Amino acid sequence: MRKIFLATFGGTPARGELCLYLNAAAGLYQNCGGIQSYPIDKDVKSPNYINTRNMYNQYQSFHEIVKDTDMASVDIVRTEAMFEDMLREADINSENESIRYLMSRDYGLNEQDQRLLNICYTEEEQDKPMKGGYYGRANIGSVTGDILIHKGIYEKLNLCRDIGNALKAGTEVDVVVICSSFGGTGASLGINFGKYLKQEYGMEAGLRIHCIYIQPYFRFPDPDNDEWGMDYRDFYAKSATVISILGYEKSFIKENENDENAVFDRFYYLGQETLDQTTDKNSARSGQDNHIHLVDMLVSLAVQDILMDKEQTRPQLYGYQYANEGTNILSWRNMPFGIGFKTKHVCMMRFCEFMLDCMEPLFDDGYSDYEQEILIIWLYGSKSLFDRRADINDSIKTQLHGDMQACFEFCRNYIKYWIELEESTRFGNEQTNVTRFFNLSELKRILSSRESGYADVRLNANSLKLTETEAYDNYEKGNRCLNVYDRLCKDKRLKGIAKPGKDKHSVARTLVRVIYEECAVENYKDQRE
Repeated sequence: MRKIFLATFGGTPARGELCLYLNAAAGLYQNCGGIQSYPIDKDVKSPNYINTRNMYNQYQSFHEIVKDTDMASVDIVRTEAMFEDMLREADINSENESIRYLMSRDYGLNEQDQRLLNICYTEEEQDKPMKGGYYGRANIGSVTGDILIHKGIYEKLNLCRDIGNALKAGTEVDVVVICSSFGGTGASLGINFGKYLKQEYGMEAGLRIHCIYIQPYFRFPDPDNDEWGMDYRDFYAKSATVISILGYEKSFIKENENDENAVFDRFYYLGQETLDQTTDKNSARSGQDNHIHLVDMLVSLAVQDILMDKEQTRPQLYGYQYANEGTNILSWRNMPFGIGFKTKHVCMMRFCEFMLDCMEPLFDDGYSDYEQEILIIWLYGSKSLFDRRADINDSIKTQLHGDMQACFEFCRNYIKYWIELEESTRFGNEQTNVTRFFNLSELKRILSSRESGYADVRLNANSLKLTETEAYDNYEKGNRCLNVYDRLCKDKRLKGIAKPGKDKHSVARTLVRVIYEECAVENYKDQRE
C-alpha cells in the first residue's frame, strides 16, 4: 500500500490543503495507505494556516465517525511546528533573524562580502527582522534555506525520518512538494527541498518525488519603482519561461520512467493565465485574498492524479491553466477526473444538505419534541405500546448527539468552502462568477435554513436544486429530503440501533452511512460530460 507525504511550503499551499479535505470527505484518495501532511510555514498566525488547522481537526472528528463509509475514509495525519523546529536546530532566533545577522553570525562579513550583500539586497532588506513570515521576499527566505542545508538540519526533521522509516519498511512512498512561484517561503524553499530529497533518498526503491508548483492567480499592481519592481505580466511570463526551461533539463523533471537522475517524477504547473484582481497591494501579508480558489482545487486534484496514474509512461510535465478564451464559465467538465469527481462531490453535498436541513434540528438541545420524533423512536425503540415516546438511554444519547454535532460542523464548513471556491474565481477584471459547480443560492440557503423553521425546511428541501445551473444537464432524478427522511423511519438497518450495549460511534456511524446511501446519486449518466 502506498503512503503519501505532503511537504507544503508557505501559506499558498494551505488553501490547496483545505481542498484536500473537501476531496477526502467526498471519497477521493482511496488508493493509498494514508496521507501525512507537513506544513512548513514561518507565519503560523496567518489565516491560511489557522483555517487549515481548524479544517484538519474537523476532518479528524468526522473521519473517526464515518471512516467505515464511502466518506472520509482516508487517514490523514498533519504534523505542525516544523519551521520553528528547523530554526531552533540551526540556532536561529526569529527575533533577530535578518539577512545581515544570518550571513555574518558564524564568520563575520569582510568588505568584499558586504559589497556583494549590498548588490543583492537593499539596506532595509539586510536588516529587516523576519518575525512572522517572509511576505513575498523569496530572496530573503533563500538565505535561511541555504543555512538549513549547510547545517544539515533537514535530515533531523521528523518529515525526513518518517520518509526514511517508511522506505525501510518496504512501503511505496510518494513525496509531494507543494510550493508557489511567488511569496517568500514556498518560492525560496520548495524546489530546493525536492533536490535535497533526491540527493538523500534517490537510490531507495519505492520512492517517487513530485512537485506541485502554483502560479499566481491574483493580480498585483505595477510597481512604483521600475528599478526594483516587476510588472505582474512580466512576472507571470518569466516564471512560466523558467519552468519550461527547467522542464527540459534532464536533471529536473523525468522525461520517461528510465530517467533515474531527474529530481521529480511528476511536475504539476498550476495557474491561471488571466489573473483575478483580488488584491490592490503588492504585499503577501496584507493584500492577498485568503479565500480558496479553483486553482487550489487543482492542487488537491494533482495529489489524486499522482495516486491514480503511477504506472503510465509519458512526458512528466503537466500544466493546468485556466484562461477565458473559448468559454465564459468553468464547471465539472473542465476538471480532471470528470464524472467521478462530480458524482462524489454531488453525493457529499446531498448528504450535507440533508444533515443540516433535516437532522441538525432534531439534535438541537432546544428541540422539545425529540422523544416523540418518529425517527428517534425508530432508533431507540418506544417506551411501551401505550407510550409513543423514545426509550432513550442517556449515555447513548450523549455520545450520539456529540457525534452528530461533529458531523454537522464538518458539513457546514464543506458547504462554506465550496461557496468560497465558486465566489473567489473570476477572470481578470470581471466581477461576475465564472464557476458553475453547484447552485450558489441553494448552498447559501442551506447555511441559513434554521432561520426558516424546521417544518418548512424539511418539507421544501430538494437535493435536485443543488445542481440547477446553466452549465450542464441536471440529474434526472431529484431526491426530496422529506422522502429520504420517510425512508429512514422505515429502514430496518436503523431499527433499534440506539439500544444499550452499542460501541462508541457505532450508532452515529450506522445512521450517517444509511443517510449517505439514501442521498447518493445512482445510475446517472450525463450526456454532456
